[in-house]
Amino acid sequence: MTGREYQLDARSAAGLIALRGIMPVPQIYTLTNRGEPQLFMEDILASKRSQHLLGEAISAADNSDADVTTVRHAIRQVCDSWQTSIDLTGDIVPLSQCVPGLYRSRLAPKGRLEQWYARHSGIKVPALFDTRPTQLRHFGKNCDFILNGRPYGLNVLDSIEQARRMLPEDSQWMSALTQGDPTEPNIGVEPLCWLDFEYAGRNTICGEVSNLLWYLVGLGGWLVPTCQPKVFARTLPNAKSYDHPLIKFTTTRSKWSYIDVRVRWDMGLGRAAALDELIARLSPGRPLYEACLATTDSNNLMDALRPWLITRILGVIPPTQMQPDQILGCLSALAVVSDPATTIDSLLADLGQEVKPWTPASCEYPEHRL
Repeated sequence: MTGREYQLDARSAAGLIALRGIMPVPQIYTLTNRGEPQLFMEDILASKRSQHLLGEAISAADNSDADVTTVRHAIRQVCDSWQTSIDLTGDIVPLSQCVPGLYRSRLAPKGRLEQWYARHSGIKVPALFDTRPTQLRHFGKNCDFILNGRPYGLNVLDSIEQARRMLPEDSQWMSALTQGDPTEPNIGVEPLCWLDFEYAGRNTICGEVSNLLWYLVGLGGWLVPTCQPKVFARTLPNAKSYDHPLIKFTTTRSKWSYIDVRVRWDMGLGRAAALDELIARLSPGRPLYEACLATTDSNNLMDALRPWLITRILGVIPPTQMQPDQILGCLSALAVVSDPATTIDSLLADLGQEVKPWTPASCEYPEHRL
């Protein structure tokens, strides 16, 4: 032991133990404190079990001339680890048999999404050329949404209801024993080692993929560092981020209303490489693609990921913590994800992805650019 172990609660300890022999996880130790046995988890960075966290590897490639090979290899190992778990423990089960923590209570009536978007009338998108702001819950009813010149049928409340309809407790999903919350601070790399086992257990593959996908697109390099900087600093102390989307908007209201949003979803080479590698592993014919679509007749992967992505886009950062451009960025992602024409290959292009090669000046981006 290194002397820098982390104490585990009962839920996390059970999750870690369930994954041993299936996924690479830290060592677990039992120590006695005043006669009471307590469980501790290895500090994988102190023990050199892993060299970095995924978010730190992405940040290094984004913010310097570091090679993106480490990032690409890390995402390959994540996908390989999921596939190993599918091979060993995969099963099509009702959603009721899966760990519910990241979706059930959020989608429930009077749950997080309803409280944040349907019931809260004070969250508004400001109007630049108008006398009245537009409430988020009115999108799709009283307001049309145009993203990068293309009209979208965005309706926030309908998207929430669509996710509910697609995720009833008796719906069938390919599942496996997994870590449950695959985010940039929860993945050690060089080599792979999973961390944070609060949601470990039997999880849907679609949920795992969607969680990592949205974290790479919107949370890790943008919303977490800007809306929750203390969380970002605590979980990724050696990372920094500058790849914020550039978002501009205008509104017009007369007999009808619209918001015209122009998004350039900037990202550095490291984040772009991570997304490129993940999307490549989700291509038609690849094992993860087949696993995600195992219980649907569709051949569009986004049809299976959609309810999970909706829940993640709307259900992580409260809109009360966001700036107007950040709210519109999330609405832009929601519009693209909710559109039946979107595919996994078109997702980033539809969002206006632009990869920004690193230069010394590129680290000087302001926090909010509206």
